[in-house]
Amino acid sequence: MPTVPSVPVPTGTVPPADPAEPLPGIGFYLAAPGEASTLLMSISGTAEVTTYGYRIGDAEEILVPAIDNFATAEVVLPAGTTTITVRAFNGDILLGVASTDYTL
Repeated sequence: MPTVPSVPVPTGTVPPADPAEPLPGIGFYLAAPGEASTLLMSISGTAEVTTYGYRIGDAEEILVPAIDNFATAEVVLPAGTTTITVRAFNGDILLGVASTDYTL
């Protein structure tokens, strides 16, 4: 898989996915707006993930270490619809990107 520079995805866009490219899974244990929710990040069918980067809306990307291709993060989501973007990395190599909207 070619190396992709580690640059943030511009707000409102996600690069086109290669049909063979594995996509990170995004899940939540949701709490009420303004309270801590748990973001769940995982990926399968790929080499070992070392780091996940997540972005809530247009905020800066936050990197978290992966353990066995899985990571969690405590996040606070606002009321309304928010876009969550997750990127999976093996070192500096981008493995996949996924984005989804959550509504509270």
